[in-house]
Amino acid sequence: TFTTNYETMISNMRTTYPNADIFIFTQLPYSSNSAEKIELYNNVIRTTANKTQNCYVVDLFANSGINENNLSTFMGDRSAHPNALGMDKITETLINALEEKYLNN
Repeated sequence: TFTTNYETMISNMRTTYPNADIFIFTQLPYSSNSAEKIELYNNVIRTTANKTQNCYVVDLFANSGINENNLSTFMGDRSAHPNALGMDKITETLINALEEKYLNN
């Protein structure tokens, strides 16, 4: 279901904005034992981006520095959502991806 829904969402974005670059984020772990499960979803996200023209992955899971060992620093208490420090890490990761795409070409 996730694969179909995610592909439909990206397809709808591409139809609505045919010339836009689309940046999509991988998911972050949300608990100390969630990384393996999240990686299944992230593989769908990466595969969908690879099949879609001008669609780029901002790989938060691999590149943000937020991981199972430091969730209490960057995520809200017992939450899958980032706190202020986590949002800063996500922003840094997005800026790096944008710089890589638009400034290093």
